[in-house]
Amino acid sequence: MTRMHRGGAVLAAAVTLVVLTACQSLGGGGGSEAAPPEPAAMRGAAEAVKQARTLGVTFKTKQIDGTVFGGTITGQAQVVAGGGMAVAWSHRTNSGPDETKTIDGRLIAVDGAAYLTSSRWKLPPGKKWFSIPPGWRAKLDQPIAPEWFVLVMSRLLDPLFLLGQGLPEATGLTTTPAPGEPEGTTGYTVDWNFSQDTAGPEMTAWAKQVGEALVLDVSVYLDGSGRPVRLEAESSTQLMLFDAEVSVESYGTPAEVAPPDPAQVKKL
Repeated sequence: MTRMHRGGAVLAAAVTLVVLTACQSLGGGGGSEAAPPEPAAMRGAAEAVKQARTLGVTFKTKQIDGTVFGGTITGQAQVVAGGGMAVAWSHRTNSGPDETKTIDGRLIAVDGAAYLTSSRWKLPPGKKWFSIPPGWRAKLDQPIAPEWFVLVMSRLLDPLFLLGQGLPEATGLTTTPAPGEPEGTTGYTVDWNFSQDTAGPEMTAWAKQVGEALVLDVSVYLDGSGRPVRLEAESSTQLMLFDAEVSVESYGTPAEVAPPDPAQVKKL
């Protein structure tokens, strides 16, 4: 598999915004000190995310091959680390040289539940969200729906998902250069092999959900303060070949994610 270059609507209604901390803009941070050993750096990054608690991120993800719907999904999200997220997303595909088709939607994932909207889906009167089974699986004999792809890729928008599911202990985790990044940024990469390395239960379930993934190629970039500022991941599975890029735009983002009003929810 060719490794990609390591370098990715307003959230409304059901997302309750409250001031938690003052927003902190991201910068290169410190710069000249040597980076800590890889596992220690990853554990430190997890603690930095927990301390900040909230993040504002942008992302870009696409299915490169396999049973695909086609197109690229981009978006932005407010993330409560380890506690949920609210995502605004847009799927675009070119059906001809002069025609672009767009599907827009939103996702809320909180308290182990997921809620989705899509401009492709018609909701009953008075309803604003579909309740989605978190374990929703795609099928080999059917095109992959953008809504499903958003659901499973959204796990990567929270850095604690990877950092807390075994990434720091993955075999072969190495420090790498970070060309084009602000001074003080350090890259960490690994081909995370789930048949050889221990992965947490959530990662194991996610690997099955995306098509029995065996290896996840991961790059995490930390700023001079040891906070994740970008994450890239790709894998080849039974369903597809995909890649994702997540950029952290801010820490301490004033946001709290809440589930929708039950009266506005329809089961898928």
